[in-house]
Amino acid sequence: MKTMSLFTAGIAMTLMTACSPSVKVDGSSPNSAFGTWPDYTDQNVSGQVFGKEWKATTAVVKSFGQSGSEVSLEFYAETVTDACKSVSSTTKPTASVVIPAAYSQTEYRADMSAPGGGNPLMFSSFENGGRNVMAEKTKVRINNITATGFNVSVFAKGTESDGTVSEINGKLDVVDCKKAVDFSVWDEFANWWDLVSFDGAAVTRRTAIVEYNSSDIFSRSSNKYIKTLMFPLYRSVSSNSDMSTDLGPMQGLGSTTLTESGTVKTLTYSYHGPVTYKGVDVTLNLDMTVVKNGNRVTVDYTLEIPSHITKTAHKFELQK
Repeated sequence: MKTMSLFTAGIAMTLMTACSPSVKVDGSSPNSAFGTWPDYTDQNVSGQVFGKEWKATTAVVKSFGQSGSEVSLEFYAETVTDACKSVSSTTKPTASVVIPAAYSQTEYRADMSAPGGGNPLMFSSFENGGRNVMAEKTKVRINNITATGFNVSVFAKGTESDGTVSEINGKLDVVDCKKAVDFSVWDEFANWWDLVSFDGAAVTRRTAIVEYNSSDIFSRSSNKYIKTLMFPLYRSVSSNSDMSTDLGPMQGLGSTTLTESGTVKTLTYSYHGPVTYKGVDVTLNLDMTVVKNGNRVTVDYTLEIPSHITKTAHKFELQK
């Protein structure tokens, strides 16, 4: 497949979207028409793009076109803080594919050599005037839909006229920008609090500080520090001592949901992936539910950092 300018690629994608909607594959649709396809891998989306190693760390769904019937699923090989707003800062190749806006838990395929066409995935680079390669084969499977987006598996392969192959395979959590909550919803929790209970037991009040930090969490993929709201995630509390790990929602990493009912505000946050924490490369698995009711906040969390902190879950209450 020949490379194209960004402008030409955009026109081509629009035409294909208008003429050849993605072929939906479900239990009632035969797969044999597509020939032999490789299985999805269980690793994060990765492979070779423009002949170089590539690994996706961020994925979002954005609106696409004028009709509102389709969305663009975009993969980035670095942490893009405002991926739902702007991607002008990205320096690494990207991958994108158009899927129905009313996506469902199913699979969509596109085979440029088979009748029916479909929407192909596009590999793109914005450096040196732009470079684009359209995948000859694309398959996208939505594994499960969540409150903030979905988990997706993707395979795509494209070959340039000089034989250079771009091929990716794997899975990743996707943030749907229509569902995304602005990171500023966490601002009101940055304060001094009193810890009043731990795992259901009242404790002698002690000061608990929740504050923003931009020097402990570093993203090697984007080569910058990540703004993080640090909660003291208590792992043990006694009458005269406690043990905690300072971690929390990270801007541009993970996903946040917000629900409100009367005076009760509930936020959930989840991130499972790599970070550099205080100079150490780790895999962070963090899920938090934070409920604010008046001057009282309940934090329910599960934390795991393999080789450093075994999976642990606790609940504590803060009060002003």
